[in-house]
Amino acid sequence: MMKLALLTTTLLLVSVISGEILSGQLQTNDNWYLLDKFCLTEEDSTFIVNVDFSKTPNASLLLYSDLSTNWGTIESYPYSSCYTRLRSVSTTININTPELMGKSLDVGQKRDRWWYLVFANCGSNDGSDFIIDIPSYSIIMKNGGDSFNSIISADQQNIPHAQIFFIIFFFILLVVTMINIVFLVQRNLESKVMKLFSVVLLFKILALFVCLTYWAYFFHQGYGMDAINLAGNTIDLVSRSFFILLLLLVAQGWTISPYYGGMGTKVIAAGVFFVILILSICIYLIPNVTTMPTRMYIFFYDTIPGYALMAFFLAIMIYFMVLSRSTYIKQVDHIKKKFFLFFGVTFTFWFLMLPISVALSHFLETWVRQKTVVIFNLCVDSIFFLIITVLFRASKTNPYVHILNLDQQEKGVRLDDKGYQGEASA
Repeated sequence: MMKLALLTTTLLLVSVISGEILSGQLQTNDNWYLLDKFCLTEEDSTFIVNVDFSKTPNASLLLYSDLSTNWGTIESYPYSSCYTRLRSVSTTININTPELMGKSLDVGQKRDRWWYLVFANCGSNDGSDFIIDIPSYSIIMKNGGDSFNSIISADQQNIPHAQIFFIIFFFILLVVTMINIVFLVQRNLESKVMKLFSVVLLFKILALFVCLTYWAYFFHQGYGMDAINLAGNTIDLVSRSFFILLLLLVAQGWTISPYYGGMGTKVIAAGVFFVILILSICIYLIPNVTTMPTRMYIFFYDTIPGYALMAFFLAIMIYFMVLSRSTYIKQVDHIKKKFFLFFGVTFTFWFLMLPISVALSHFLETWVRQKTVVIFNLCVDSIFFLIITVLFRASKTNPYVHILNLDQQEKGVRLDDKGYQGEASA
């Protein structure tokens, strides 16, 4: 808890960085080198550029907007020559434009827009050992917004705010879950569901903590380490896989029904867990460590491999529905029937949220896509995690908790004949 409080305080207090900073030196024998990309807001966005072109005076800093006639041309013809790529440039900064150096340059545009920054030298290297030899450069990009939003790319604005809110929310859920587990154990009731759910929450909180570590580093240094963010999102996939496992087990009647599935269904549930986990991590990581850094944000499910993964995910949803219906039919107790009907219908909607999220990603404009998808998925998980917490709360007035042991006669637990409000007795 102290680490969480320290990280949150750091995020709230850091304000020394005036914008995202790209700085360093560059030596390469490529005549056209993509440095980075950044999304600028419609209003109050600025550039401050300082570049030392002394060793390769023929080199230039090229700025490409995301228009189809600018960066769109580069993507359409990825193997075009250096001179051909110069025709699509939006702005050129070089040794012949000293008036653009060291000054805050206002960017006028009609909407939030991606800008790609490239160093290029289509001529000679003027005696240098490298085609592009930049002893030092510093590029500061600033957006409109509060102290957080002004220094990050427009497509990511409000993500840190949301992650701070939801890590606190999920931590509260974890505390409530741990208290529930203690009460369930003390009352000799089943706690396995809540124990597995606590694992889901632990990985979720860890994922958000790692992502916030990325932002803390970003706000302190002026640039981020992508590996940290990738690690956070990968851990989140682990949490998601465990949640799928929990849903499949409960749909079979785990700890609830005497008709809990046999060894075959248990093996299938475990297999689904490992397959969805491995596939998700591979399909997420491969494009993000190869081609994705040069492209605008794409939700990894909104790719050709991602569509195959989503088809598998929807197949899991159908399997979940079949399990829930089968378990529902087998029950003779109307309380159990009510439970499995509610559980099956409710969490089918959780599965359906993924294709909705992919649709949002596919049809939204690129400059709002990432923050919308990230915040939407956090909201969805928070709602359904809260339902699990309430559904299995350790309350004497909660019939679903008592149902967990209705037929486990070996533990001697039953409901009082007076109804739901009665005490469980041995």
